Amino acid sequence: MANTLATLQATLPGLAPDAFAFLTVPAKDAMAANVEAVRLLTAEGAAGVYVSLAKDYLSVSAQLAAAGVDMTKVKFVDAVSRMYGIAPVPALEVIYVDGPLSVDDIIAGVQGSLKELPPGRRFVLLDSLTTVMLYNSIEATVDFGSTLRTMLKKAKAEGLVVVSYSDAMNEELLHRLESGGGEIVAL
Repeated sequence: MANTLATLQATLPGLAPDAFAFLTVPAKDAMAANVEAVRLLTAEGAAGVYVSLAKDYLSVSAQLAAAGVDMTKVKFVDAVSRMYGIAPVPALEVIYVDGPLSVDDIIAGVQGSLKELPPGRRFVLLDSLTTVMLYNSIEATVDFGSTLRTMLKKAKAEGLVVVSYSDAMNEELLHRLESGGGEIVAL
């Protein structure tokens, strides 16, 4: 885990403001890497959108706050709560979508959240492309990644897409996403 965080700390500050990076991280380290990425980016003055496909908004926001993240700099798109019947908490900083199958709603939620962020450096962290692939075909997942990349480029925001794996990640998915543009950062 310490190696994962050290790599993240060494890599994130050097990414271009309009970078699109796929962070490959062992599943057991994914949440810690997500929290650290948001902490590092917000500490550098960036504001961003956390797209939650692995944990609900309340869990993620609590972990971010406990890590010292300035929560006024973070908006959320929660694609977990409705799927698991968790009652949405009314809050201005979160948009709820039905789940990982609702990729168009996720994109719309990201676009809406980005518009609410202050000007300056902005980011979007999608916490688990692996989860998107569990509910969609590889083609739909690649299309989603391409659409997200294009939308972020137009919005001049950097994208961090977490691809979790245990023993082996889906090499075909990663290869197809990388060939569309983007940097692979192995944590």
